[in-house]
Amino acid sequence: MAKIKQGSNNTAKANSEIGGILRLYREAVSHVPILKYSWVLIATICILVLAAYFKIKNSDVFIYAIAVLVISFFGFIFSILLRTPDKFIRVLLYFLITCIILTMSTAVLGFASFIIWEKPEFYKKWFPNRADTLSKISLPDNRVKQPDSNQTIKRANLIRVPKGSFIMGSSLDEAKANFEKCKTHFTKPQDCKLEYFTDECPERKVWVDEFWIDDKEATQFEYQECVDAGKCSLIPINQPTKGPNKPIVGLRWIDAFTYCQWRGKRLPTEAEWEKAARWDPRTGETYKYPWGNMEISCDKANYGRDPEWSDECLGDGKDRLADVDAYPDYRSAVGAYNMVGNAWEIVFDDYKPDNSNFPLVNPKIGTNSPSHMKVLKGGGWELHSVWVRPADRYFLLENAYEPAVGCRCAASNGPK
Repeated sequence: MAKIKQGSNNTAKANSEIGGILRLYREAVSHVPILKYSWVLIATICILVLAAYFKIKNSDVFIYAIAVLVISFFGFIFSILLRTPDKFIRVLLYFLITCIILTMSTAVLGFASFIIWEKPEFYKKWFPNRADTLSKISLPDNRVKQPDSNQTIKRANLIRVPKGSFIMGSSLDEAKANFEKCKTHFTKPQDCKLEYFTDECPERKVWVDEFWIDDKEATQFEYQECVDAGKCSLIPINQPTKGPNKPIVGLRWIDAFTYCQWRGKRLPTEAEWEKAARWDPRTGETYKYPWGNMEISCDKANYGRDPEWSDECLGDGKDRLADVDAYPDYRSAVGAYNMVGNAWEIVFDDYKPDNSNFPLVNPKIGTNSPSHMKVLKGGGWELHSVWVRPADRYFLLENAYEPAVGCRCAASNGPK
């Protein structure tokens, strides 16, 4: 009986607490009638919090949503304080409550725009984010203008990469050497971490069947054709350099996947990409760079053009983005242009930092759908030379728009 009585007391206490919360709610509504509908906003934000977690795994959006929920709580507290007889305090509280309601409304629209429809314009304007979610570049009109009548459009052509084995990745000694170079030469040595280089390890012999790969990166003009056909999404960030023969950058994985599919091709796997960049089918050798084992310099590739990351090549007066057929003397042995520098290139594979179980025959990691992280290869126009290597690998988050990320397509069979 004592236990039953104790349970009844706990139930009564809980009911009393719920009644107290409801009384606070009714009191707040009596002072600010619009709060009667606030539960709709709060419920919507709660749903969007879950969407942020389960759909895009975006911790920044999640934190923003939690912050808005906390702010809404303060709105209720301020509403109750409106009983104060002090006129100045009441005016101040009305102002704060108005700001809170506007903030909650803006948050709902922003979260819905970014998370549900994946249109970042509203979200970008009100919630500027770190680079791992959305680039901080202002929203542009990104249509590529028609080329001049005397301007030749440089389209990608498939080139054959024969079947065979090559050496993929880097040894631990190479990774450590690049780490030390990063610490001593990089603009931001505090950003150098050994794990940024050991994800290339171990060095391993990998067999890849014959495939075909585009000799050039996808251009802004070619991508615009896909947009005009209604198949590709317009990229919502500025191109660092505009031009029909410049690589398209700012792509998400799904944008690159869709574009290549529209072209009747596909994204290369990481192993295919690295083989096309490093392997010489005539000798069977695997090189450090596309052109061989000579060290990188500004006359061989396009990199080091952002003072925030590297200013190694800023002094030559060239554009941030080079034409897709630039540096013709430094193509890879199979004939591919700009396999390092210019644009980071998205490949098919999911990013996994541990390669200990990496398949050694026709490796293909992932499925035909976006994942939280996809592999990037080759480095981009903004980076320090320590990262501008075929063996280097980084990752792109699923819904990130980065101003240095482009793609090139591949195919299992040659042109028909």
